[in-house]
Formats: sequence, structure tokens, C-alpha cells
Amino acid sequence: MPERQLTVVVLVVGLLLVLLLVVAAHRGLLNSRVAAVPAPPAHPAVNRPPSPRPPRRLSRTVRRLMRGPFRWRSAAVPGRLTAPLVISDRHPKVSEPPLGGGASVGCTGHSAWFRGGCTARQPDAANLVVRGAVLRGLSHAVDGSVGQDASGALWHQRSGSLYLAVADGVGSLPDSAQAAFTAVRSALDGAPRRPEQLDLVAHAGPLFERVARDVDAGLRANGPGSPTGATTLLLAEIHPVAGGAHVVVCGVGDSEAWILDQEGWRPIHHERDGGGEENSTRQLPRHPEPKVYRLSAATGSVVLLATDGFAGAIGARRSPLARELRERWTSVPAPLEFVTHIDFVDEYWTDDRTAVAVWIR
Repeated sequence: MPERQLTVVVLVVGLLLVLLLVVAAHRGLLNSRVAAVPAPPAHPAVNRPPSPRPPRRLSRTVRRLMRGPFRWRSAAVPGRLTAPLVISDRHPKVSEPPLGGGASVGCTGHSAWFRGGCTARQPDAANLVVRGAVLRGLSHAVDGSVGQDASGALWHQRSGSLYLAVADGVGSLPDSAQAAFTAVRSALDGAPRRPEQLDLVAHAGPLFERVARDVDAGLRANGPGSPTGATTLLLAEIHPVAGGAHVVVCGVGDSEAWILDQEGWRPIHHERDGGGEENSTRQLPRHPEPKVYRLSAATGSVVLLATDGFAGAIGARRSPLARELRERWTSVPAPLEFVTHIDFVDEYWTDDRTAVAVWIR
């Protein structure tokens, strides 16, 4: 190789080496210190590397589609969250536990549910299966306020009748949760305690007056002045007989009673305010005059008592909830499955939800 060409090659190689040294120094590769390697954590992390973000235009298009008239939702796995975990091949077949002394629950801070069965005294009479849930609404949970619904059920063995009560506290008054719970307890205590010659239809007026007095006395015990709470109240008596049950429903306010049978959903007590002040309704202790209904329910029917946070979705025109429950409630759901039905997802219904359903079998 001529001397001149050799000189050019050496210069080019030298320039490349200088360029590599500059780049290495800029990135800290020539640091003489050795970085300490941290010890592995006691519990190794299992976080997956983040997936690459989609292009912004594609992301905006997907979000726009999901806000449209339809939504993409993953399909539910039947029984995944409601079926018990079987860890033994020889597990006992647990029948419906008796309702016994009954239950009274509210949702001031948390949700609650109850269940139970009622066996009629007559061998040929229908049996009853009860499911109840009181769920604190998202609107209350978000703003940190208490839930104001209450509910309860009582099986009265001597008379062979089941009593249900549902109450919805008036949200504009601060002590309405107390009023609702007091109304449920008072109604369930007083309904079976009546003269033998009076049925619930004849006893409803004096009973609701007594409940109104109990609610008023409980509120006034908080301090002087006018009552600072109010509540709706629904009370039902279900007496099983051969081929079904005799049902009496007494109500004050916009909580509702429905029956589901072969004809579909039909309202029993339906007292929504058709005009006037928004969200206004009759309530206790101010309006102790109940509306009373008597009907017969055939075997296979479901009687539902619910506050407007749940019943409003049932009564909506072309209600998808009513259509779905008509298919699912042909058989008695598992207790936690029933709770998931009451806790349906919808962007409009965010109030407290209370529902007590009785399957006549």
C-alpha cells in the first residue's frame, strides 16, 4: 500500500476511535466506579411490563365508540362468584335455613343482606323462600353520606305468616336513616300483635299510626324541635295456603310492591308522584294513612318489595332489568347471586337499593 493511502486509513480509524470515546464518555460508560447491584426483594415483583400504548387517534376512536348506544362488556361466568367452593367429596346438602326470629338491617355505612326459608304449618300448603338485600347507593358512597334504606322480615310461627317491611328514608332530612330503621322494627313488631278478630287489612290503620308515633318519638329524642327525619314504609303479610299464598300489602310513599307470575311483572303498590315538587312523596310520621291491597298469589309466583332505587328500574318502560329478572327468577337464586342482581350496573340508578323477594314454592 502506498504511504499516502496508509496515512489516510490511519487518520480515518483515529477519527472513529475519538468519536467512539466521546459518545462513551457522554453516556457515562467510562465511569470507573462500579454500581452496586441491589439485593433481590423478599417477595419478587410480578408486575408485567406495560403494554405499548395504542396510537392516540385509535384510542380516541375506541373511547368514542364505547360512549355510544352500545358498550363492550366481558361475559359473566355463571356461578363463578356465587357458587360455594367444594373441598370435600362428601359435603352435606344444606337446605334453606329457617328464617327463624327474622332480620332487620340497614345500610347507613355498609350494605347488608339476609335469607331464609319458611315452612307452612299445613302439610299441603306452599313453602316460602326469602331473599333480602339493602345496598348503600353509589351517590351516598361518593359524597360520604350515610345510606337511608332499611328492611326486615319475620316468620310468625303461631299464625303461620311471613311479614316483610321496607323503608326508604327521605334524603333531604339528616336523620332519615334512623326513621327508616325505626319504622321497620316497629312494623314487624306490631303486625303479628293484633286482636285475633282483626286481619291485617283492618289493623293497618292503627298499626301505621303506632309506627308513626314510634318514628316521631325516636326523632324527638335527638333534641327539641321539629322531626329531622322521615321515611316511606311498605309492609306485607304472606300467608301460605294450598296452591299459593294470600298476600296483604300496606304502603305509604313511593316504595313499591310487585308480583312476578306467568303474566309477567304486575304492580301491587305503586304510589309515584306524578307532579308537584321533585322527589316528593307521602311519608311517616306525617302521613300515617296506608293504602291497603289484598290478592292471591299462585305457586311459582314471586312477591317483591323494594325502595324506588330498585323498583324504579323495574317499572321503567321496556325495562331491561325486569326482562332479565323474569328469566333469572324462575328459580330461587343463591344468596350472593341475589345480591348481584340487586347490585346491577347502570349509570342512572345510583340511589340506595333495597329489595326483599319471596318465592312461593
